[in-house]
Amino acid sequence: MENKTKAAVKGKKNKKPILSSSAKRTLVIVSFILVLVISVGGFFAYIANVPAMLLTGAEITLTPEGGSPKVIERIKVNELKYLYSSALSQLSQYQMLPADFSIEMEEQPIPEGDRLYNSENPGKTYREYIYEHACLTLLQSILIEKQARNDKDFKPEVVEFSVRDSIQALRDAVKTNTEIYGHQMTADQYLTRLYGSGITVTSFASFLERELIADEYMQYLLQYKFMPTPEELRAEIDEMGNKTELVTFHYYFFRANFEEGATEEQKAAAKAEARSKADELSGRATDPVSFRNVSAELSDDSEAESFMDGKDPTYAEKYSINTIKGFGEEAANFFYSPDRVEGDKAVFDVEAGSIAVYYLSRQLDEERTFSYRSIRLHYSGEFGTDGKILETEKEKTNLEAAEIMAQVSDEASFALLAKQKSEDSSLRMAGGLVTGVPELSLFSDDMTLQINMDKANWLTDPDRKPGDMTVLKADEYVEIYFFKEYLPAWQSEVRKSIMSERYDEWMLGIEAQGELSFKIKYGNIDFATY
Repeated sequence: MENKTKAAVKGKKNKKPILSSSAKRTLVIVSFILVLVISVGGFFAYIANVPAMLLTGAEITLTPEGGSPKVIERIKVNELKYLYSSALSQLSQYQMLPADFSIEMEEQPIPEGDRLYNSENPGKTYREYIYEHACLTLLQSILIEKQARNDKDFKPEVVEFSVRDSIQALRDAVKTNTEIYGHQMTADQYLTRLYGSGITVTSFASFLERELIADEYMQYLLQYKFMPTPEELRAEIDEMGNKTELVTFHYYFFRANFEEGATEEQKAAAKAEARSKADELSGRATDPVSFRNVSAELSDDSEAESFMDGKDPTYAEKYSINTIKGFGEEAANFFYSPDRVEGDKAVFDVEAGSIAVYYLSRQLDEERTFSYRSIRLHYSGEFGTDGKILETEKEKTNLEAAEIMAQVSDEASFALLAKQKSEDSSLRMAGGLVTGVPELSLFSDDMTLQINMDKANWLTDPDRKPGDMTVLKADEYVEIYFFKEYLPAWQSEVRKSIMSERYDEWMLGIEAQGELSFKIKYGNIDFATY
């Protein structure tokens, strides 16, 4: 027995280990190095803002009617931060944030008395509100962008140039910042200061591209898909009949005043009182002056100020059929009745009360409206001792304008050149197109600027015809104009109405794809922010 035990022990001693001592030491060292590399790499990835570039900041979901929700877009944290900055600027501009709003207020709950959005959520912070606003503005843009990329007839012509110019403007801003303040920084660092972590020149360009494709596609639809042909415009005019005319009249609205939560009986009583006042006004008014005076007499105290100093809030001048429709179908039928004459009166009941009206006239708006395209080139180069651009430098820009004009063969070629060359960013996406400008508004511009006077005189010249071009000069730029057309204002309005209806129909088709929603991943945003 003893011998067997010794033999067993002896056998164990002779068995070779799986790893030698040196191999174990090597494995430990390699493991340590790997952990160190991963840790250091992760640290540098973090400080290099990689999480903001990779992590999802918001998911956009499309839920078809009767179908299952599907994530159609994942917005990275860095793009959401860019959108957040844009939303913050927009909300501040439209005074939808407190006047003293600051970064420190972002995490504070919105006061109950100042609930800006989604009052059902009392715990919402300003930060959440701004992020939600950013996502809401993005929803429609995403659908339009997807439509644009799937439309084989649409070829972006301005996106590349606009992105390029925006990046150049960014680099110029960085250079100027360095020259003024002496702070050396890269364009990426400048973007991080502006918008937050993870935004590089490359990602910034991709954000701009998404926005610009949607914008250019909408201009493409408006100019080439929704714009009616002359034949379509004439057919619509014939169908509308006298509804192309504008209506001038007096009216006063008597609101049915009742508290929130009022019973049906209380609501009915309030509406009856409003109707009674409207009937009294209609019965007592014999001319425009008496209509105004009786309206003032019967109005609530809260409306008294609108009648002070002889003001007449009842006067409505040149309302179109689209505006008249806001009064209801019954009112539209009254105003456009063929036998309507000055002094006719009526009362109409609407959901919130009653309206008394006094008819004056109906007529076509014959004022001329003008449509044109333009390309703006700014003077640049050396300045003289008087602080103005040297004439020799201006001549270079004038020569460039002449070269551009020589390339124009028709309106389409001018539009393309405007997209590629114009330095007027507000019109570049539209190919420099401006439509339906009333003649009076042309001459209401600052006429102390010679270029405004020259522009108005050139456009309104009786001999002007489609395809005419000219170059006009200002102190800081030169502008090339291409004359498209002029129309009476009433025809211009009919065309706008057709385009608006076509746009609405198109949007309904887009929205019919399903309900859009978003989910913001605040955990990822917080992790990617330092």
